[in-house]
Amino acid sequence: MNRFFKALVPTLLLTELALISSATAVWAILSEMHAGKYVVFGAEILDVIGAVLLSVVIFRMAWRSEGRMNLEKAGDN
Repeated sequence: MNRFFKALVPTLLLTELALISSATAVWAILSEMHAGKYVVFGAEILDVIGAVLLSVVIFRMAWRSEGRMNLEKAGDN
C-alpha cells in the first residue's frame, strides 16, 4: 500500500468519528432550543465544512508521518 492510502485511512476514520459526534451534538443542541429547520441545516453545513478542514489537517499530518517512517525504513536498509 502506498503512502497516499496509508495516510488516507486514518484520516477517514478520525474524520468520520469527529463528524458523527459533532453533527449529533449540533442537532441535539439546536433541537432543544427549538430552532427552525433551516437554522439546523445551516449549522450542519457549517459543521461539515469544519470537518472537511479538520480532515485536511489530519491528512497532512498523516502524510508527513508516513514520509518520516519511509525515510527511517530506507535508512535501516
